[in-house]
Amino acid sequence: MSKPHCTATTSREQTPLVRARNVHKYFGDNHVLRGIDLDVNSGETVVILGPSVSGKSTFLRCINHLETMDEGYIMMGDEQIGYQLRGEKLYPLSARVLPANVVTSAWCSNSSTSIPYDRVAEHH
Repeated sequence: MSKPHCTATTSREQTPLVRARNVHKYFGDNHVLRGIDLDVNSGETVVILGPSVSGKSTFLRCINHLETMDEGYIMMGDEQIGYQLRGEKLYPLSARVLPANVVTSAWCSNSSTSIPYDRVAEHH
């Protein structure tokens, strides 16, 4: 299975709006995301290309914290999303803390619908 291809350019002078590093996701023995890295700066348009079932939607769901990661991290600016780093291990934030930590005004989409939502936790 091919890994999705993420395309974005990054200026060394600014902190990316979204930064993903070494993101891994397994569904049982199926290693869906294999070390995805991505930087997106403010004002950039990013395209994620890949064949069917290559992990594109899973990666977007990890960014929106609709899916948990098994390894790696995702930052929004300087803030880690959905997890807290303790020592060298990531721990998921509690549902009580999560809504303030997750991106708002995002879009949740799948093959049949696109649903705008104000808070990820309301639809999670």
